[in-house]
Amino acid sequence: MAITLVEDIVNKFIVNSPADHTVEEYSGNTNVSAINSVLVYSRKENVKVFARVTATQVWQTLGVVGNDLDAVAGHGTEYRKDAVFNVTTMDRVSIISLGAETTARIVFNPSLPTEGLENAGGLTSMGGTMTAHILPDTNAIYDLGSAEKKIRHLFLSDNSLWVGDEHKVSISGGKMKFRKRKKSTVPAAVAAASGDEGAALAHAGVATLADMKLEHWREFMRTLPGQGAAEIKDIFRDNSEDYEDDFEAGAASGGSSTSQTIVSDMAQNQITTLAIASGTTPIVQVYEDVVIPGAGSTELDVLRLHLDSDLTDSSTSGHTVTANGNAAITTSEKKFGAGSAYFDGSGDCLSLPSSSDLEFGAGDFTLECWVYPAGNARCSMYCANEDYVFGFDIQPSGGSWRTGLFVSDSASAWPVSGDGSANGVGTILSTWNAWHHVAVVRSGNQWYTFIDGVKDCDFTWSGTIRTTSVDRLVGGGWHPTVPHFNGYIDDFRITKGLARYTENFTVPAAAHPDANSAGTTKTFNKTNDYEIEHASDTTVEVKKTSAGSANVKIRII
Repeated sequence: MAITLVEDIVNKFIVNSPADHTVEEYSGNTNVSAINSVLVYSRKENVKVFARVTATQVWQTLGVVGNDLDAVAGHGTEYRKDAVFNVTTMDRVSIISLGAETTARIVFNPSLPTEGLENAGGLTSMGGTMTAHILPDTNAIYDLGSAEKKIRHLFLSDNSLWVGDEHKVSISGGKMKFRKRKKSTVPAAVAAASGDEGAALAHAGVATLADMKLEHWREFMRTLPGQGAAEIKDIFRDNSEDYEDDFEAGAASGGSSTSQTIVSDMAQNQITTLAIASGTTPIVQVYEDVVIPGAGSTELDVLRLHLDSDLTDSSTSGHTVTANGNAAITTSEKKFGAGSAYFDGSGDCLSLPSSSDLEFGAGDFTLECWVYPAGNARCSMYCANEDYVFGFDIQPSGGSWRTGLFVSDSASAWPVSGDGSANGVGTILSTWNAWHHVAVVRSGNQWYTFIDGVKDCDFTWSGTIRTTSVDRLVGGGWHPTVPHFNGYIDDFRITKGLARYTENFTVPAAAHPDANSAGTTKTFNKTNDYEIEHASDTTVEVKKTSAGSANVKIRII
């Protein structure tokens, strides 16, 4: 028969190993059908705690309790020296020893006398000491002290006090901080551990980030690699990045204290209203966090074709690329990686559907690739599939070749031309059947072409390239006099909004990167880009006047 626990005492009983914990006659099997929670402890041996679910009569492991827990890795789900277990839905608790036969103890009923709790190693109620967590078995129904019987002093370590699920009081840099955690974004520490919004919501079983509680974030964080012991302090850190409100004690008083309010993605003409102490005229400063990209500026690439094994566009645009004619990936010749694209000069090309990404207008851009021309005849490297838009070709010159650039702002003429002695005619002569790096760059109204990092064409043209809805062609020709490319093309890239080269440069020694090197975030004083109005005796309004959005820190001094 299972042992019936007695209130207000320390229940002691012998537990063995091995033992069948499911048998009611076993000395460690106890009846908890009328109990909500139990404190289990063991001082001599580690013990394993099981419980039987009332509804299903299925046994499950609650945890391991004992002094030397390193010796029981892999047993149960929790490892503590003392443990309070919720057994509201259980009717039996059974304990076995993981070592020699020993005495286990179970305590229940919070009114247990002081001497009993001292023996249990828990919290004393009359001048004793705490050696375990205080964990209520029900949320938000217990008080510490009362209106009539108050706690005199409460001494906390230099950590945090959470009020509800959102607000935090902490010490930072020797100052008291009042903070409100962000609820619209994934915490930075979670993102850094490879956690994302979809996985977090699915794990917690909630619909939006606003529904994620502190415990949800902690439990999700513990599922991520290397984060099995994560706590709330590891997720919402001593870092203003994690909070939408971040005030120092005494802030917004108009005195020497400083308060800071964080506004994410503050848009042009957006107004943020802040409270100030009545009758004060504090100093208001506005700072913006600016991300300085690491080397590469890959976020500006609108087309990036490595052409190693397929036609994947690895830029964020993700364009669909189609091989036409006999155009195909080959491994017989390549500049970088495993392969390149081969074109036989007779109807071969890679086509990309019309896209705003590939309309250059009057903006800066860089088009570059490696080419291995093999046909000793004129052929196109890149163009729009229509006359009088844009084209970049190869033209024979003696036993070598040069480049020709064609750009139009109308449907009837080439104001930039690669024929004859016009402005788009290259003068550098290159060899056939060898790899060469070619580039076209626009910087403002200045245009450049480069061969193997050496400036070739350099001229001024202020026009806007004609917009058209036709495909763009890599290796395709735009006119019968400009045939399709014959040879190999590798590592083709278009960068929009950035003139990567304006002087001679060292050509890439490896394939174009798919990601920047690590970027940095810097904070700049941008107060002059904001209107600051003392809207009332107790409020100040901050309005963003500059274009775009920014992550903003508003400081009141």
